[in-house]
Amino acid sequence: MVADLPGFPGATGITLAPESGLAFVSTTGGFYGRALGRGRVRALRLADLKTVADLPAGGFPDGSAWVPPLRRLFVSNERGGRETMIGGEPPRVLKTLPLGGEAGNSAYDADGRRVLVNVQTRRELAVIDPRTLRLVGRIPLPPGCAHNHGLLVDDADRKAFVACDGNARLLTLSLPDLRVAQVDSVGPDPDVLALDPARGLLYVAGEGGTAAVFSVRGARTRRLWRGWVGPDAHSVATDPETGLAYFPLADAGGRPLLRVMRFVAHDATAGRAPRRP
Repeated sequence: MVADLPGFPGATGITLAPESGLAFVSTTGGFYGRALGRGRVRALRLADLKTVADLPAGGFPDGSAWVPPLRRLFVSNERGGRETMIGGEPPRVLKTLPLGGEAGNSAYDADGRRVLVNVQTRRELAVIDPRTLRLVGRIPLPPGCAHNHGLLVDDADRKAFVACDGNARLLTLSLPDLRVAQVDSVGPDPDVLALDPARGLLYVAGEGGTAAVFSVRGARTRRLWRGWVGPDAHSVATDPETGLAYFPLADAGGRPLLRVMRFVAHDATAGRAPRRP
């Protein structure tokens, strides 16, 4: 144990900003803080884990995206329907942008030099210019996507992925045109998406306990596996060096658990995909 840092009530996520030597932690303030709009974003200095900024971020700061060239953070305020934009040294709130609906996750499209935000109650993607901090476009999503929440940009394969937690669907969008190229089914309540770029694998975590693994290389996205991981498995992270996937479970048989899994590729001699990673 390196450190135990108190004072992060209702923490929802963390985003690393290595170019600035910081980590940004989003908190809702717990149940009452969420109701009163007391969400915050705290910037921690990675060298010593000291707080260097504590900034307001609306009622429910959730997903965030780091833009390395500009050293700016874009934070989705899900309950307030706004995007909070943070930058500068020390970090400060640069602007708060209304989106007209609940803000799901945010992602940075490096080639397009734009930030994408799921506006989940409008079934669309908002497009923000990270330099001017202006809303420059809205991309409608098909009716087959209910409540677009999870979002990930795969710069190497020129794709973006949207998880629709209202009807358990995964959209594959082509870049740069953001055209929906494919719709796949996943487990109930998909949330966080994680990419293993070394192996070309996309992991989709689901609050219903089911995860899915997709191959993202090539023209089409192919589902390789779907199965049970654990209760409320809504987050996932991958290690590109080892190929391991990490699922933190808040309550697995009465105790918190970090489930570490490895996807086993299809065995052509067996004639079927593996039952579990």
